[in-house]
Amino acid sequence: MKDEKLGRGAFIYMTVITVVSLINVLYNYFCIDPTEFEAAFQRTPDSPGPIELSALITICLNLGFLFWNSSLAKGWGRTLAAFVITVLIAFVAEGLGVHYGYVFGHYHYSGILGVQVWAVPILVCLAWEPILYSAYCLTDFLIPSGLKKSGSLFSRILPYLIMAALGGIATTAWDLMIDPFAVGQGWWIWEEGGPYTPYIATGVPISNFFGWWKVAFVCHLVYRIILETHPKPRRSLYLSVYGPLMLYLHLFIGGLSSILLFLKRPEVAMIGVMSMGALLVIALAKIFLFKQGVAPSPVDEWLRGQESRERI
Repeated sequence: MKDEKLGRGAFIYMTVITVVSLINVLYNYFCIDPTEFEAAFQRTPDSPGPIELSALITICLNLGFLFWNSSLAKGWGRTLAAFVITVLIAFVAEGLGVHYGYVFGHYHYSGILGVQVWAVPILVCLAWEPILYSAYCLTDFLIPSGLKKSGSLFSRILPYLIMAALGGIATTAWDLMIDPFAVGQGWWIWEEGGPYTPYIATGVPISNFFGWWKVAFVCHLVYRIILETHPKPRRSLYLSVYGPLMLYLHLFIGGLSSILLFLKRPEVAMIGVMSMGALLVIALAKIFLFKQGVAPSPVDEWLRGQESRERI
């Protein structure tokens, strides 16, 4: 398999999932009577229903892409190490929030999301991973970062901190849509409410989003320290750009559709469009310009290496 085709299978897998998801959203939005739609997704109180089952399936499919893509690019050892450590970081942060109000604020989970450990649903810890990984890859593509891998680890710490901070923003953008939806579904309850979407249940505190950024920052830093130490990184446009970008798009569609179909709050959807959507548009514009013959930035070394081989 030629280097430029590396990761194509994972990209096709993620594209099929995204297209099917989009078709399903459009069909439900335009073709199904709202009354029938709401009846189809009803559930008994404090127990999982069709929405939660759909969320579980989606997370599993996204994790399948994550392991496939990352193992090709970074190897299984580094992929598993980064996954286990960041899941544990998310778990500890969630537990500190639930029990002591640290990191995010005072909240607790209902029983809707299934099996819990230390009052934290396992599903929630796993849900962190696809958005972390896609934001990590997206940040690497949007910000010229080819020079950061030279030199010792100490010389790369400052670039890693900057990239982790930006990755945290790309990650938190997803929660701007998901948290109001989850609160509206009763997945978790903010005990003191908050000023963000206060008309949905009791609202979401601003501390939640600072908490998300802090946890994402630490996880992205772990990603960079572990995944960027690969002696011979394997790269291609499918592996490094198209696949992860499709995952980020899939997460965006999921968040947007949840707001429009279930909450019916277009203003919250617009927040998602102006946050996650803006990052997607910038990435797509960069790809489009590259394909139109615009030369990459000099520090996009690996992208420049593709220039002579891939012209579409």
